[in-house]
Amino acid sequence: MLRLRDGIVELYTKVASSIPSDVEDALKQTYTSEATAGEPVPGRGSGCFSVIIDNVKNARTTRKPLCRDIGIPVFWVKIPHGLDRQQITVEIVEGSRRAVVKLLRGPADSGGSEADVAAVNPAIYFEDSDKNNLVVDLLLKNTDCQPGGELSQIEGSANFALKSAADVQVNTEDYYQKIRDIVADTVKKAKKSVCGPYTIGVGIGSEGDDVAMISKKQLLRRLNDINPATQELEKKLLEDLNAIYTTVSGSTAETTALGVKVGGSYSDPASVVVNVSICCWANRRGRLIWG
Repeated sequence: MLRLRDGIVELYTKVASSIPSDVEDALKQTYTSEATAGEPVPGRGSGCFSVIIDNVKNARTTRKPLCRDIGIPVFWVKIPHGLDRQQITVEIVEGSRRAVVKLLRGPADSGGSEADVAAVNPAIYFEDSDKNNLVVDLLLKNTDCQPGGELSQIEGSANFALKSAADVQVNTEDYYQKIRDIVADTVKKAKKSVCGPYTIGVGIGSEGDDVAMISKKQLLRRLNDINPATQELEKKLLEDLNAIYTTVSGSTAETTALGVKVGGSYSDPASVVVNVSICCWANRRGRLIWG
């Protein structure tokens, strides 16, 4: 399984040192719009986007981490029948550890020992696949841009249960408005410390652990990805968030979010749990197809 381990190292290194093209394009478009905006001050927020775009270019060229916080690795693995999940897990963990060593030290740094680097404990979600290839998606979730206490509040346990009478359906306008209020309130709290603009993942369902995973998985979707079932809600949520004009600490940008993605089940009107995952501007994700 050495080849898979090498593939994980390459995937991890690429994801840590770059952002996907759709996110980079959105940042550039936002830079242009803020540079020419007339309200309230022309060009007030464009400076931070210029710095971000330069950082993206430099990280990609040097193959160094895009952010001082390398992030928490979250893997989704689509595994064909017959492959050993335990062995795949070993390869992912070891590949992640080697990638972190490589990223922190750099190719020219031969000092010290790999044992000096703390162990990497990625979150790994497996899905059965009827395909022949193993597909590995990686999301690096930032932690260093906010205090640990707020992290658990915002990303780890931002679960809210919605209740309704038995005759009220989940897909009513009232439920959509409650979801919009929950997302807006969560983002307002995050704006105190998290580096914007954000990509927001929203998970909806009937069980807390499931929706937490679902909300994180939405961050893998491209910003231009369209799901007809959630498209209208995502559009309204994005409009809501970009109407919040309280700027992020250390930033003058007025754009709060680049995109909002929603996933999950709307089937149980009696109890609905909403989970919100927030990713800063460095929405680092990538895919490896192996086999």
